[in-house]
Amino acid sequence: MSNYPEGVTGLEYAIAGPQLERNGVHEDYCRNDDCTLFEEWADQEGTESWYDGQGNFRWTCERCNGEYDMDLPQPEEYSY
Repeated sequence: MSNYPEGVTGLEYAIAGPQLERNGVHEDYCRNDDCTLFEEWADQEGTESWYDGQGNFRWTCERCNGEYDMDLPQPEEYSY
């Protein structure tokens, strides 16, 4: 018995958070048109978060401090 409402396990993302979180590097670009790095593709350092086979990458532009998110491709172990 738990204190969660019926049908809620406590393992949901909103409650438990990501299943895996780690530092990563992915190629992306700044979307701020006032930034000197606007639309310049480069390797960005940030944080990967994974939950139920879906990934998200969050990074901050070093010039304008804009924060950006991008979806990551599904890893092969989750491919159908």
